[in-house]
Amino acid sequence: MRVNLDIFSDFVIFKFKKFPPINFASLIGFFAILLGISLLLSLKFKFKKIPLFLPISIFLCFGFISIFYSIDKLTSLREFIRILSIFSIYSLSFFLIKTKKTFKNLINVILISSLIPVILGIYQYSFHKGMTSDISGFSNRIYGTFAHPNSFAIYLLIILSILLFYFFYTRKLLFGFGVFFLSLLLCLTYSRIAWLGFILIIFIIGMLKYRKLLLTSLCILLLVYLIIPSVSLRINELFELDPYGSVVWRIKLWKDMAEVFKAKPIQGFGIGTFNVLTENIRGVKFGSTDAHNDYLKTSVELGILGLISYLFLIFNLLKILWQRYIKGTSDKLIFLENSHKNKLLQEQKLFSLILFALCVSVFAMAFADNLLKATAIQWIFWALIGGFMGFVQKNTG
Repeated sequence: MRVNLDIFSDFVIFKFKKFPPINFASLIGFFAILLGISLLLSLKFKFKKIPLFLPISIFLCFGFISIFYSIDKLTSLREFIRILSIFSIYSLSFFLIKTKKTFKNLINVILISSLIPVILGIYQYSFHKGMTSDISGFSNRIYGTFAHPNSFAIYLLIILSILLFYFFYTRKLLFGFGVFFLSLLLCLTYSRIAWLGFILIIFIIGMLKYRKLLLTSLCILLLVYLIIPSVSLRINELFELDPYGSVVWRIKLWKDMAEVFKAKPIQGFGIGTFNVLTENIRGVKFGSTDAHNDYLKTSVELGILGLISYLFLIFNLLKILWQRYIKGTSDKLIFLENSHKNKLLQEQKLFSLILFALCVSVFAMAFADNLLKATAIQWIFWALIGGFMGFVQKNTG
């Protein structure tokens, strides 16, 4: 529901005096937090069973403490609750998903919920209802049910990753067609950051397991670049550094806000205050006040200590997924006499690889986009991670 109604996430439901308005996104986020708390209460707060409990707790602690010295306490409180909802979804997925059937149900829900955004994307392209970029000038950029084409593109990467898993695991052409079709939609978002993210996913999977895929994909990508003028034009803009383009605009924003970071490098200005600071310093005449860099945003809001805690979380997540993939390649697991369990372990190994590649891609794209702020994407992303970890821990330890 959150994915399909993302474009209405800022729709105000009610407002009370000077407090921030309650919109659809905050209401459904608060509901997710209540679900998470109720589940943890029923489990007698067995926090330590949750993988990544320590790094998540440290990151949340820095965010919570920052509320008390924030330059805008209400904004910080609201942002902290939003971040808390993301990890509530992660915890819910971990505790509720323990079997192959329930994990498959989660995957099916994610895939089925993508139908409406995909259909709307097709409609937008077919009837020229897409978005026109103020900076790049590109028109008819499809955005599905999302507020921006980049968000839709990154969402498509998650769906593509799932379809890649099914294609490699089952070898069915239906999933191969799904990958091809969604790749076309990804092109129509004209999101260069997502294009690079997709290339990174293919590169990691190809280098570690499917070398033929890597070679074939590189040839196809080269043909797409040479044959489709709009794609080649969009990519060439990266190297031309148009003074009115999005690349130069991002660089200028980062330079301005890097100076702001120096004013409070240790503790930052408070979680969620990046946009407030940007508007105060640059105004709105230069366009969006978003950071377009999660690491700069975290540094400005939570200081260097907050950034370290966030990087600590990322490192531990990638470490767990990598170890799960390596464990699945050991001789001890491959040559188990129990063929059913062996098949299950190989399935987990492949999904670990796909999820590892997706995570590397997502955290790499965060250097030039607002992924932490994309709540709908974060919910899907962390639900997938939490569900997989719950399923794996229950079945293999």
